Amino acid sequence: MGSVAFDGVVLSDLYTVLVKRGVASRNVDYEAVPGRDGVAVKGVDYAPPTLSLVFVLEPGSDAPSAVRELSALLATREPRKLELGEDFGLYCMAMPYGEPSWRRLPNGSSVEFPFLIMDAAMYGTLRTATVPSGGSVTFTVGGTYPTKPKITASAAVRNSSTGMWGLTLDNGPVLAYAFGSNTSRAVSADCDTRSSRVDGDIALPTLSSTWFELEPGSHTVNMHTGTGAAVIEWRERWLA
Repeated sequence: MGSVAFDGVVLSDLYTVLVKRGVASRNVDYEAVPGRDGVAVKGVDYAPPTLSLVFVLEPGSDAPSAVRELSALLATREPRKLELGEDFGLYCMAMPYGEPSWRRLPNGSSVEFPFLIMDAAMYGTLRTATVPSGGSVTFTVGGTYPTKPKITASAAVRNSSTGMWGLTLDNGPVLAYAFGSNTSRAVSADCDTRSSRVDGDIALPTLSSTWFELEPGSHTVNMHTGTGAAVIEWRERWLA
């Protein structure tokens, strides 16, 4: 039995905790095609795994009181970090949901709390790579699931001909911003939330831009227009 921590509290230091968990499941959207055998796949996505924490109570414990105490300890209105020692540093975002249940055991009782896992993929190590001013960088993304990076540049300067500063991913997707002058700007872009700022103000990328997504494997990011080094930051993702 490994450690169990939720929202920074190591629950396994306070209780005997057992983990009941499933694995991420694959949902396939398909339809029959008239005039031919079989079906055609329309899309595929992953559903988060199921997970419950079972707290084993000492003999003579008052189960209803234990449920109240645990409910207060686990109370949250938004997902929090759930870390299981058996995942070796990976974590997921989760929160308790539904009705806890308890049952009598020969030598005590147990209380089970179901958890809602927010994503099919867990979060791993935070990685960074720097795109030199006007240059490119090649890096490898670990994990088994795509991740969406954050991009920051403290002194981005537009290209005087294009009027833009921007990056390309693997000579394909572009993420660029149009500036009104040659003054250096601080740019930040979060490809997961699809939000960005220029000098602290909310800003939109150009209409031809695409929010980057990094599949596991090797990638090259090139500063195709403008100057000013940029930092690419991503967190590895692993199917749960």
